[in-house]
Amino acid sequence: MNTPLHYGKHLLSLLESAGQLSLTDEQVNMGESLQPWFMGEKVVTPPWSSPQAYFWQRLCRAVSEAEAAFFRFSLPASMWPPILSDLEPPVWIFWTVAHFEAPRLVEEAVAFAVDATRVKSVPLDFLMTDIAFLNPEKLHVSEEQLQDVFARLQAATPEILAQRTDGIRAEMASTLKTELERIHVYYDSLLKRRAITEETRFLLQEREQLIREHHRRLSPESLRIHMRMQFGLVLSR
Repeated sequence: MNTPLHYGKHLLSLLESAGQLSLTDEQVNMGESLQPWFMGEKVVTPPWSSPQAYFWQRLCRAVSEAEAAFFRFSLPASMWPPILSDLEPPVWIFWTVAHFEAPRLVEEAVAFAVDATRVKSVPLDFLMTDIAFLNPEKLHVSEEQLQDVFARLQAATPEILAQRTDGIRAEMASTLKTELERIHVYYDSLLKRRAITEETRFLLQEREQLIREHHRRLSPESLRIHMRMQFGLVLSR
């Protein structure tokens, strides 16, 4: 069987077991939580022969967005990464994508490490060289612990991203200044030595609208940041 299609069908059976959908013959009856991902469709007939089809892509996207996966591994103390030496196990590792909603969308991957007291950023590939030494480990994590970790991660994120955020805001301020200068030069050339007429009033209104729109789009205060979690694990030794 095609491996991606096999995984897709397995995912369907898992979601059916979780009560998020049901299967009837060749059709999928979508639960309320999944319907928004499929434009409100309640019944969908999957393309059973095409693992790259829209249905399978949306299904995987819905699960990855709504069901963050946490893998629990242990690592021998002798192989403990130096970058985590100041953290006390168990250490939560999160791979996330930061979306900076500036005039151009900026997306950057960011990795965080969290223990009982600290949150810090870590290099994205710091664990790749030690992956062969990871051992599966069963660790009990309560709902309260999970909520506490997420709350501290959310609180620490603005400070950790501050340098990058300041850089993007400085870029926005510089672009805004340049664009406003261009607007004033352009309209000053059009309005120079003109008497006040309906046409000049229209040009003045047009200039003010452009200035307001540029402030709305380019003002550093309008920057919005969203975080999307891609992957997580808990690491012990």
